[in-house]
Amino acid sequence: MFRHKGLFITTTITVVIGFLLLTSTAGLYLARYYYKLYKSSTLNPLGLNTDSETNLDLLRNHTNRLIILYGDSRLHQWKPAPILPGTTFLNTSKPGATSTQLLLSLQNSVLRFKPDAVVIQAGINDLVAAAATAQSIPLQADITYRNLQEMARITTESNIPTYFLPIIPPRAPSIARLPLWDADIPIQVSAINLALVQSTRSNLYVLPPPFPTTAAGYLSAEYAKDTLHLTPRAYSILTKNLLDKIRF
Repeated sequence: MFRHKGLFITTTITVVIGFLLLTSTAGLYLARYYYKLYKSSTLNPLGLNTDSETNLDLLRNHTNRLIILYGDSRLHQWKPAPILPGTTFLNTSKPGATSTQLLLSLQNSVLRFKPDAVVIQAGINDLVAAAATAQSIPLQADITYRNLQEMARITTESNIPTYFLPIIPPRAPSIARLPLWDADIPIQVSAINLALVQSTRSNLYVLPPPFPTTAAGYLSAEYAKDTLHLTPRAYSILTKNLLDKIRF
């Protein structure tokens, strides 16, 4: 009996030590990861370096009209890119970018290329970040709307036809996301989109929301790869809607 009890105690101690070693190793890994992330942000605070080899090759070789896709991960993951005869699509989008970052990087990521048109889609990361940091979602929605309007002002006053895709609402969040989520996010997405559609600026074209939503305002699951990203079927619909709208 005593031998079994001693074995139990030894096993328990071994498991506890193993658990502590595992958690401390994970903690060190996470600390290192976030330290590197912080240091990277000091080198590139906007996180919007667009000079990838793919983009540079496109710029070196293109003699067609140039349309820039500019936004967050929704546009960054747009593959295959739209195809329009006589037109090159250049994607300068940045996964995770907020509308504030995109506004600040507009010169570097759009204007300096002197495109014939720009397609913009952004805003969901603003609201997700506000929820994760317990900020006011309606207040952030107002900031996001003003950022988008300022981008539209700058591009249209630069004589660049500007096509706004609506902010695509998220899919209903997973249980793991709920502690950092706010049910007001899809409501504010809808409010921003409604305000954008009412814009009357010359040379600005706002596409209507392309996908059905649930009663709570979330994106239908058939178009969502995960909470924030889209399926190939969704991109095929976006491509059709955009190409139907573009005019030169």
